[in-house]
Amino acid sequence: IDAVNIAGDAVLGNADPTDQSFALICQNCVLAPDFSLDVAPTSQDICTPANAVYNITVGTTLGYADPVTLSANGNPAGTTASFTTNPVTPAGVSTLTIGNTGVAAPGSYSINVVGVAPTSTHTSTVGLNVFTAAPAAPTLLTPANGALNVPASPTFTWNALAQAGSYSIQVATDMAFTNIVASASGLAVPTWTSNVALNTSTTHYWRVWADNACGVGTYSPTWSFTTVAAPGDCGPGTTPNIVYEYGFESGASGWTSSGTGNTWALSTANPHSGANHYRGVGTASVTDQRLASPAVLLPVGENPLVLKFWHAPNLESSSATACYDGGILEVSSDGGTTWTQVPPANLLVGGYTGAVSGSFSNPLAGLQAWCGPNPAPYQQTIADVSAYAGQSVQFRMRIGTDTSVSRPGWDVDDVMVQSCQTPTAVTLSSVDAAASPAPAPLAGLPLGALAAAMLALGAGYTLRRKE
Repeated sequence: IDAVNIAGDAVLGNADPTDQSFALICQNCVLAPDFSLDVAPTSQDICTPANAVYNITVGTTLGYADPVTLSANGNPAGTTASFTTNPVTPAGVSTLTIGNTGVAAPGSYSINVVGVAPTSTHTSTVGLNVFTAAPAAPTLLTPANGALNVPASPTFTWNALAQAGSYSIQVATDMAFTNIVASASGLAVPTWTSNVALNTSTTHYWRVWADNACGVGTYSPTWSFTTVAAPGDCGPGTTPNIVYEYGFESGASGWTSSGTGNTWALSTANPHSGANHYRGVGTASVTDQRLASPAVLLPVGENPLVLKFWHAPNLESSSATACYDGGILEVSSDGGTTWTQVPPANLLVGGYTGAVSGSFSNPLAGLQAWCGPNPAPYQQTIADVSAYAGQSVQFRMRIGTDTSVSRPGWDVDDVMVQSCQTPTAVTLSSVDAAASPAPAPLAGLPLGALAAAMLALGAGYTLRRKE
C-alpha cells in the first residue's frame, strides 16, 4: 500500500495545519490459520415425532487441517443429538440430527452447535420450533363482534395460541367469504392492520386461523363489524336518496349565468363524464362571474344532506395555498336575492385551496377559494348543506379574476344533492274484526311474508305505512 499525494507531513500534533494521517481497514483477514463453522437452516419447524436435521459445513482458512470435534446443546429435554461425521477434518461436512422428538415439549429452542479444535473453538446457534398438534381455533378480540364506526383501515387482534406457527386472516363482505377484500398470511404475532382501505359504511366479516408443522388449525368464529361512514356517506341503517342530479348532457336545464365579464357556458372541452360540462374562463381582466343552479327542495329529517360536484379549477394561483383568481361556492334560500358562501368548515371533501389575493382588484379578495394548479385535474367536493333542510335552495359557482394572466377557467360537472333515508316500517291493522276471523299475529314479518300471509287468510288485513 502506497500513500501518495498526502498534503501534509503525516505527523500529528506539531501545529502544522496540513497534518494528515490515514487508516487501513482489512475485511475477511485472519492472523493465523483457522476453521469456520456454518449450520443450515438457521431455524426450522417440526411436528413430533419427526426428526430435525441440520447440515454442517466446516471450512478452512490458510490451510487449517486440525480435526474439529462437534457437539450440540440446548436441544429439547429427552431428545438426542447425533452427527453423521464427528470429528470433521476441514474442509468437510456433517449432519446433525435431533431425534426422539416424541418426548419433546412444544416450544421454541435455541441449539448451540459447537466445534472444538486444538487451537480454536467456534459456536453456531440455530432455532428449533417443536409442535405436537395442529393449533386450536383463535379467539377474536378486536374489532368487537358487531362493532360500528370502525376505521376503514382497522387493526385486528386475537389471542395468541401456544402452538401457532403463524396466523392467517381473511376479511370479506359476506359471511361465506366469497368476496374477500383483505387478507394476510404468515403473521408471526396475533395482530394485523389491514393492508387496504376497506369500503366505508359497509358491513365486513373476518376470521383467523393458525397453522404449524403439524397442519392447519380450525377457523375462529366469524365476527362482523361495520366501517365508519365517509364524509357525505349515508351511515349504516340508511340509504342514499338522490334529491337532484345533473351532468349537463341535456343543455342548461334551469342553470343560469350572470355577472361582470360573464363567460360561463356549456362546453365539451373537458367533461368529467359524458360529453358536456360548464366552464367559466379565467380571463386576464377583472370579472365576477356567477353560475346558478335551479331551485332544489331539500327534505327534512334525512341528514346528512350534501351537495356533491366534480370540478377542475384551472384558475391562477399565487402559491400552493393562495389564489390570484378563484372560484367559490355559494347558496341562497330566498330565490337568489341573497347569497352566502359555503364556509370551509362545511366542505367535507375537496376544500378551498386558499385565500384570494387583494393586490389586483379581484372582487373575491380575502375569501377562501379554489384555484390552480394549471392544469388542474378533476376533484370532487362534498359540501354539508344540512342546515338548509326543508328549504328551497339554489347553489352558485362564482368566479373572481384580477387584472392579469389568463387561465382555461373553472370546469364544473356531475352535480348531485343527496340525503339519507331510514327504512319505512310496515305494520298491520284489522279492517273488519267483526266480519273476519281473529287476525293472526303477523306483526314483525318481512313485507314479502306479510303479503303471502294476507293472500292465504283473505279479508281481514290491510297494510299501513308507518312513517
